[in-house]
Amino acid sequence: MPYPGDPKTDIGTFERVGNTLIMTHPEMQSLMRFKWPNEGDWYWGDDVPLSEKPAPGITSDDFEAILDCSLSDMPRLIGKSTVVMDGITMNFTYRIVVIGESTIIGIMHVQGVGQGFPYFSARTVTFSR
Repeated sequence: MPYPGDPKTDIGTFERVGNTLIMTHPEMQSLMRFKWPNEGDWYWGDDVPLSEKPAPGITSDDFEAILDCSLSDMPRLIGKSTVVMDGITMNFTYRIVVIGESTIIGIMHVQGVGQGFPYFSARTVTFSR
């Protein structure tokens, strides 16, 4: 299920600790540590079910057209964190691409089981200074 767009701006902080990039946010229950991904190309296109495509339906081809290069050629990082809210565990995965000194774009995936039903949701995210 794609998350709807959200005009609200949240403040998160990226910090390098040794060789690790860490993101914090006032509502995070634990740090999110980013690492180089150990997975193949990132692809989500028109053949990917809408439930797995980030809102508002942006494809990896759209990102590549904006960037004018393949996502696989860009610095990519993956971060994971877990949050428990009202007894429900939510597993967050951020797949981000560093565009430049002041811009990072990516996809936030959230999955878990709530009231006995599995869920998976996605949203595009942008970080800027």
